[in-house]
Amino acid sequence: MNQEVVKQLLKEAIEENEELFLIELSFLADNKIYVEMDGDNGISLKECIRISRHIEHSLDREEEDFGLEVTSVDISKPLKVSRQYKKNIGRILKVKTVDSKGC
Repeated sequence: MNQEVVKQLLKEAIEENEELFLIELSFLADNKIYVEMDGDNGISLKECIRISRHIEHSLDREEEDFGLEVTSVDISKPLKVSRQYKKNIGRILKVKTVDSKGC
């Protein structure tokens, strides 16, 4: 799997909607691609499908088979990128800290 091609396709898809931003892009075993997205006002299923199709239709499954999952951010996961913090200004969030002992 050419990871640079996938990254470029994802970048192109995100640029079509300036409210969207990438949380995570992972290349997993067995040519599985995992994309986690968010948006300044959330992200719709329609946008996840659009991004998935943009990537999928530009790659040749006959040349190299792959799995692709494009998903919205899970509210129970920790915030990972600074834009998520900005998005949540004014909201009440539960914060868990970890001390130096890993507890």
